[in-house]
Amino acid sequence: LYVDNKSYPMHLVSGAYNTGAVFQVKMTLPTGKHSFFFVFQDSLTSWADPFNPKVYAGPNVGANAQPVQPGTTIDNGEDPETLANMN
Repeated sequence: LYVDNKSYPMHLVSGAYNTGAVFQVKMTLPTGKHSFFFVFQDSLTSWADPFNPKVYAGPNVGANAQPVQPGTTIDNGEDPETLANMN
């Protein structure tokens, strides 16, 4: 998981890789608008969300933060994998 172009490694919570698994990471974000995307990797390669690589809007954090509709994307012309490789 990348939030604001910073990597947050996720950890297996339950399940199995071959039948479905739940991953999680806990973090505290500062007040403001944020964005996120996913990059998957193993010991051989890494790739952005394989079905539809996008940068997603949210979450917005703060007392007066407005909610972000799930699935809202940010089109800044950047490929998520390119962003991930910059870090």
